Amino acid sequence: MPDRIVVNLVPTEGGEISGIVVAGHAIAWDEMAQLTSIVKSQVLAGASEIHLRADRATKYNHIHDAIEAIRAVGTTPRLQLVVNGDQP
Repeated sequence: MPDRIVVNLVPTEGGEISGIVVAGHAIAWDEMAQLTSIVKSQVLAGASEIHLRADRATKYNHIHDAIEAIRAVGTTPRLQLVVNGDQP
């Protein structure tokens, strides 16, 4: 089991997201309970770090929702926000 979970917010036009990809699962953008469940199973299996990846243009409310879903796991390992498109 990998020690890191990567949560990808899949970007679309205008800062929206079309979905979430986590641990080999593609889920709908509004399925935060499913995101929590997948992250929890990965944490229980030994993952110690989470990388939340988002495009620079992604609206913050989507990032916030994902962070809250990850925090709902309870014992959250280290969480890093990785922003794509930092370069002009």
